[in-house]
Amino acid sequence: SAAPAAATGTTSVRPFALCVGRFFMRAGRIAGAPERSVRPAGCLACRTVQRLRRHAPLAAVLLLALFPVLGDLGGPYLWEDEADTAVFAQRIVATGFPTAWDGRNFLDSDYGFRIAPRALGQDFLMVGTPWLPFYATAASFALFGDSNAAARLPFALASLATIALLYAFVLRTTGCRRAAFAAALLLVASTQFLLYAREARSYGFNMLFTMALLYGFVRLEGRRRDPWLVAAAVLLFHTQIVPAAIALGACGALALFHPRFRPLLGPLLVRAPLVIALTAPWLVLGWSATQTNWRPIEGGFAWPSRVAQLGAESMVAIPWLGWAVAIPQL
Repeated sequence: SAAPAAATGTTSVRPFALCVGRFFMRAGRIAGAPERSVRPAGCLACRTVQRLRRHAPLAAVLLLALFPVLGDLGGPYLWEDEADTAVFAQRIVATGFPTAWDGRNFLDSDYGFRIAPRALGQDFLMVGTPWLPFYATAASFALFGDSNAAARLPFALASLATIALLYAFVLRTTGCRRAAFAAALLLVASTQFLLYAREARSYGFNMLFTMALLYGFVRLEGRRRDPWLVAAAVLLFHTQIVPAAIALGACGALALFHPRFRPLLGPLLVRAPLVIALTAPWLVLGWSATQTNWRPIEGGFAWPSRVAQLGAESMVAIPWLGWAVAIPQL
């Protein structure tokens, strides 16, 4: 009858829900528990268990994020910007460079302003956007073949790494595992994060490398030769230029004006020449496209539309609200 079937369904679901609830409650208790010292005479297995217990909150959040980030990656069709990434990645697999002409089709937007007629020995080379997302997608195509899922995979993995890095960042800056657990869990609960995490576009890399840059910034204290900030800044620049400039500018402003971070100004400036050396060549290569995007505005009537365009495009790449909320709390 229908009644026994309904009862059976209830008894099968409730234990699973209870197990999941207890798992995350346990993770939360571990996150807030004080550190226990490891006995010197402890065996290797005991020390391994201690390490696993310390990382249980992060493991719980990553486990929760696996399905919404990685589930059915190949299901939806690539939309226009994702297809742009995928087609340039195919050209890289074929020729080694993101060229816009394959002998039959010409790929571009912005009226051809992103394309250099001749550069690096290649005809119609795309120079208006940094290449790191294209090469990451090309590597995925080379390993797994051309598919929607392979196009999105590098960015989905970068988004999962962003969760882990946010956890590490909050843990380092606050010393509180419960706060780190809450921050990572809130990120996974963000619909906006989950939507951008699954796209074959620069968004996943933007999130990861911005988080890495901030983590590298707080690591500068007491680490004179730490390469983290330089690596993160260069990778973020070669993902998208404006977010890298904003993130570095925010770190510089904190070092200049915030007493807590003023000791980091010297180490930050020491790293500036290396960052410039590893990013300036791209600006030279892409100058034809860059000067078009940043050409002077002619007439006052053009200002509103240009500012609106900058605001709309920057909101998908720059965490303006996050900066506005976080900086006053530091």
